Amino acid sequence: MPDPKFSKPWHGIPREEIHWNPTVLDDVCIGCGTCVTGCSRLVYRFDFDRKKPVVVDPLNCMVGCTTCANTCPANAIVFPPIDSVLALQGRAEVRHAVEDDLLARREVLASAFTVPHPDRIVTLSIAEKDLMTADVLRVVLAPVEAGECFCEFVPGQYIELWQPGSNHLSRSYSIANASHGDGRIELHLRQVVGGRFTGWAFDEMRVGDKLRARGPLGAFTLRSAPDVPLLFVAGGTGFAPIHALVEQQARFQPARDMVRRLQPPPRG
Repeated sequence: MPDPKFSKPWHGIPREEIHWNPTVLDDVCIGCGTCVTGCSRLVYRFDFDRKKPVVVDPLNCMVGCTTCANTCPANAIVFPPIDSVLALQGRAEVRHAVEDDLLARREVLASAFTVPHPDRIVTLSIAEKDLMTADVLRVVLAPVEAGECFCEFVPGQYIELWQPGSNHLSRSYSIANASHGDGRIELHLRQVVGGRFTGWAFDEMRVGDKLRARGPLGAFTLRSAPDVPLLFVAGGTGFAPIHALVEQQARFQPARDMVRRLQPPPRG
């Protein structure tokens, strides 16, 4: 029987709705028993007559864990594609459950060590806000104080934002423009149904609002290909950082039909 302490909901999603558990390839398995004894959640039992592991309680398996497969000497254990878990992490209710759990258990989960953060925190103002499509919002952020900006960022890096007047955790979004020296940063926010930050941005954000920002984060780069044409295919806002990188590259060499953009087909 599944153990309730292991098969409880995963970030608010009932465990039985999540297809994540190991499958043993009997023809490959050598019967060493490493998976059985190494799993502290008792997903497996051992068939001593056949000398084979048996998956008895799949709901005990920790979502995303592949330790048994990683340590199997015969590579006899397989799991579903990790994409199925990543898709769940993209759901607003899962992100909210993680955030709420962090805040609720802050006294237990907070680190006792203070590590200086290398990035600056500045105040930015909403300079422009307009809809690109029905579910994509274009937002331009400008520094409130002259010289206090992220003027040397690389397109595709992220900026961390705090919703003003809210206790929610910060959100990070990809920078969609090339650096122009005036400190303005452009973001393309895709609306998330039930999303906390995007819900505020679409419905309540106003030009002139101010919010804290930290960054830039990450190190997204694009290698040059001087004599080779590049073709980028992207749907939605995924093309924005690529386009900004190409714009930046064009400043240092002639723009000779460097990119052809293939638009996604219209939704029917």
